Amino acid sequence: QFGVIDFAGGIVIHTSAGAGALVAAIYLGRRRDFFDYMGECPPSNLPLAATGAALLWMGWFGFNGGSALAAGNLALSAVVS
Repeated sequence: QFGVIDFAGGIVIHTSAGAGALVAAIYLGRRRDFFDYMGECPPSNLPLAATGAALLWMGWFGFNGGSALAAGNLALSAVVS
């Protein structure tokens, strides 16, 4: 109806994860020394952050392309968009 292809219930998963993250952020409050760095914490380990971002990126492409269960137009559409 809206032109959305929901692979593996992604909308429900992302909505519940976002709500859980919001509740956790409200419960935990601000970071220690939040105002010492004007709201920005200095990076602690850039190689580890880059590795995590690369793994997340590769996993996202593998999950969305693999959810079509075939290497066809639907999988290509999921990976490109």
